[in-house]
Amino acid sequence: MQSVDLWVFSQDDQVFCLVYGTEYKKREYVVDMSGVMADRTSVIERNREFFECYNSLRLKQAIERFSSRKKDIFIKIPFLIHTNIPGCPGFVDSNETGGIFYFEKSPLFRHAKRFAEQVNADESNLSPDRFFIQGLYHIGSLGTLTQSKGSDFDFWVLVDTRSISTPVYAFLDRKLKKIQKYCRDVYNQQVSFFIHDAEKIKQNNFAPIYGENLSIAPIGLLKEEFYRTCITIAGKIPLWFVVPPGVTDEDYNSFAETVLSLRSLREVYVNLGNLESINKNELSRGVLWHISKSRDDSAKALIKASLAASYCLQEKDADNLLCDTIKRKYLLSLDEKELVDSYVLAFDRIIDFYGKLKAGRRLGLIKLAIFFRLCGYPFVAPPATDLERRILKKYIHEWHLGSSKVKKMLAYQNWSESEKNILEQSFTNGIAYLYNFLKKVILKNHNMSPREQNELTILQNKTIEYLKEKPGKIPRCSVYLKSRRFCQFRIWQKSSEAPKNFWILFAAEQPEEGSQHRADSRGVEKFLYSEDSLTKVLGWVMSNMLYHYAFSKILVDSPVRLFDSFNQPVDFDAFYLALQPWPQLSDSFFAKPAFWDRIIVIINCGKKKGKPVINAGSCLIKNSWGEIFYDDVRFEEVEKIEDKCYAIARKIKKYAENGLNLFLFQLAENPVESVIERVREIFDFLSFRDKSVETMPAGKRKPYLDLL
Repeated sequence: MQSVDLWVFSQDDQVFCLVYGTEYKKREYVVDMSGVMADRTSVIERNREFFECYNSLRLKQAIERFSSRKKDIFIKIPFLIHTNIPGCPGFVDSNETGGIFYFEKSPLFRHAKRFAEQVNADESNLSPDRFFIQGLYHIGSLGTLTQSKGSDFDFWVLVDTRSISTPVYAFLDRKLKKIQKYCRDVYNQQVSFFIHDAEKIKQNNFAPIYGENLSIAPIGLLKEEFYRTCITIAGKIPLWFVVPPGVTDEDYNSFAETVLSLRSLREVYVNLGNLESINKNELSRGVLWHISKSRDDSAKALIKASLAASYCLQEKDADNLLCDTIKRKYLLSLDEKELVDSYVLAFDRIIDFYGKLKAGRRLGLIKLAIFFRLCGYPFVAPPATDLERRILKKYIHEWHLGSSKVKKMLAYQNWSESEKNILEQSFTNGIAYLYNFLKKVILKNHNMSPREQNELTILQNKTIEYLKEKPGKIPRCSVYLKSRRFCQFRIWQKSSEAPKNFWILFAAEQPEEGSQHRADSRGVEKFLYSEDSLTKVLGWVMSNMLYHYAFSKILVDSPVRLFDSFNQPVDFDAFYLALQPWPQLSDSFFAKPAFWDRIIVIINCGKKKGKPVINAGSCLIKNSWGEIFYDDVRFEEVEKIEDKCYAIARKIKKYAENGLNLFLFQLAENPVESVIERVREIFDFLSFRDKSVETMPAGKRKPYLDLL
């Protein structure tokens, strides 16, 4: 006869059954295995009630903190995924349609139906015939103290690839991309979808079928973050949320096998696997991963990196994982007032970690990051809710922060750009400190597998790409500027006799509730940047992704204009598309050294004594890692247009390798005929000549051959 230990005790007149419990042991019983099924089912049903209460609270808190426009689109997104209605955003003309399991039982479905009524949708289109999305989940800060107006929407879309055909996947892929574009263009909301296969997540494979490549993300840390921050929007409940906390992988698998053998429960729950502990060898890679993420929010990245590093000081036990701590909290009570915010638990853990390190300076830095995180960084403002104010007041008292310092930090949005960059650099340096610490503690005696070494190389190169200053590299702007939405840029040219920085950049934001697409209504123009070259200013705007294709526009207060290779005037959309300043879609580029990918050349032309002349030449060069550099062409007292074309072609040749993409523009009041064509001809000749020399036998090479 097989037996299993059960611990049962009464709490608030309710029977609280924990199978394989450890912390709540009151009385020990031994029962027949035949009784385990009923006991486990009752545990599941009881825990489901507590989980759904906690999940609803998170969802409610998230929606209450949204602006009216964010609330509108958040409610629409699952509805647009679930339905496929002609005329609605995300509609795809396909027979391979299907929705989300149980979404019609969700309160969000009832709210979103109003949108369908507005577009006069046929009632029959609201209920798909098939459901191939097992669940829709949000992962991140929504529904916590750290939710801010800049919080992105990151959704995991769960499918079973064994039952999805290629046409179905193509339908879903197109649909999600259309919804992403709609959210960005109409609501100015960044939305990311990651299509995952449930069985792969169970095996700790997080490479998404569609979406950002997460394959190099440390799997234990990623799974812990999912279980710690996930909100179930619609569909099946991940089984982990209702299994008792702190169980071993072996016990969890036994529990899952027993419970999911019942069809009634298989239709409600999906098994994404357990998380008993995090391999310490992942921690240093996790910290590197957060350095690459710090370009979007350095305060949040430092906090998450510190949480990852905190696991290095604790032994493998049931209390080690923060997600398990949170689960214990919500399985103890249905009372909202007794639930503790997950980020408060994280903050307390991190502060304790730095205290154990006896790193006073680093402790001060993490307190600064926590303060800004609670105040909506990078759009820093006093907390909006009573709970946030109470938590912040508690920290201010415990940390002995003076009123003048608090006032200075709350005035962050009025800081100079250089001050903001110094703060961000401090946060990023804090993450670098953690990496060096973990290298000494963990990696010194660890022999990595080829896969681990490749992932480490990718993360190290991504860190270099972000942090390392190199000659000519376009400087970064602050996260605060990157988070703002500028609808118009104006570049004003001072007199060319000014000593320096005579190209000045101003920008205006579109009001948050304003119209869509290149709005005429805009806010007050503010100074952003200045340089001694128009190309440098354009490179700075593009490299920092402040210019949004199909939304922003750039005006140049100067008689000069851009012309393409056909001497036709072009707008800055063409310049943007030629440079392609967006991040690399795949991490595979970072597995190898960077190489030059594309170059934009701007030839500044004019007239002197009625004759056409080339005044200057400048380049923006992008490499395979996504870094963008500036270089200029020095003519060194060369006067003839032909010689200047030759100098420009030689500059291009300096970067030409691996099929370099070349784009030539002319900056002038009126284009000078044949200049771009002549530069391209000379460049082609130089490239052909070098190839001819390379293939020529050594004894027959004639290095004196030139442009004869």
